[in-house]
Amino acid sequence: MRYILFLLVFLAAPAWAESSQAKPETLKFEKVIDGATIIASGKIISLWGVKAIAPSSPYSWASSLYLETMLKHGILNCAEPGGAGDSQVMRCYIDKADVGSLLVEMGMATAADPYYKGEEAVAQAKQRGVWRLDHGKSL
Repeated sequence: MRYILFLLVFLAAPAWAESSQAKPETLKFEKVIDGATIIASGKIISLWGVKAIAPSSPYSWASSLYLETMLKHGILNCAEPGGAGDSQVMRCYIDKADVGSLLVEMGMATAADPYYKGEEAVAQAKQRGVWRLDHGKSL
């Protein structure tokens, strides 16, 4: 009996998880506010799982430019894992590629615990973006 109950719960879990997630919506990119915040279709969107580079860093400008270039060329889809009001936290994809993952892996943002820690490790190992060891030299 326990086995059957476990099996029913196990089989129902994926359907339950899928129904609790917000459906992605296609948005029109408008503007980058910082390396982790954009405006799209009139919404202020904080990218899920990433932290923007500090404005005092020379990589802050590069991060914003990288994000803007990425979002200008493709179809932007975002889904809300949570948020309220005018500012929303959304997980966004450009042409099905995870925007937050790309930002962190290129060293153009840092991972918000515990998200994108694998991508951050790659950026550190390859000394990309903020993880470069020669900060005094030009980008």
